[in-house]
Amino acid sequence: MRTKTKVKSKTTKKKSTTKKPVKKTKSPKKMTSRPFDRRSVFQKCNKFSKNLWSGINLILQQHGDLQKYVLWNMFWDCIYTTHSNSFISKHIEEMEKDDDYRHQVKVDCSAYDEINLVRALNDNPEGELLDYQLCPMNKKRLEDGMRNLIDTGGVAKFQRVLDDLDKSLIRGRY
Repeated sequence: MRTKTKVKSKTTKKKSTTKKPVKKTKSPKKMTSRPFDRRSVFQKCNKFSKNLWSGINLILQQHGDLQKYVLWNMFWDCIYTTHSNSFISKHIEEMEKDDDYRHQVKVDCSAYDEINLVRALNDNPEGELLDYQLCPMNKKRLEDGMRNLIDTGGVAKFQRVLDDLDKSLIRGRY
């Protein structure tokens, strides 16, 4: 009779010694924060200040109407006060209801006389937005562009923001 002997395999499997389940997804590596020295902090802050200054200079190099429009957009929300709100509310209501009143406002009440001429020649005047509709959007566009310039130093990108703002001024659209 032949007896069978067990043959051990040449490769033996080892059992895992860890009891925790293995994570399938890797967590993002956390950045270790290191303390900044005074010199690097000063250099960074100086860079941000220079980028802000270059943005201001870029605005000042634009034509006068665009400079005024930038200021108009930045301070537009200051028009809403406890004294003026009742008048502004009535004004907006009338513009919503009365087309003649709206047309009269568009023709007579703009600080930009030359721009009104261009807007009057516009092919699609119905798409034109009034200041109370357009200014908050343009203000945000300008603020985002300036923040991006301060963070990255992208002067050409900020120039494009100013060009878009100029188009918005001329066409009365976003």
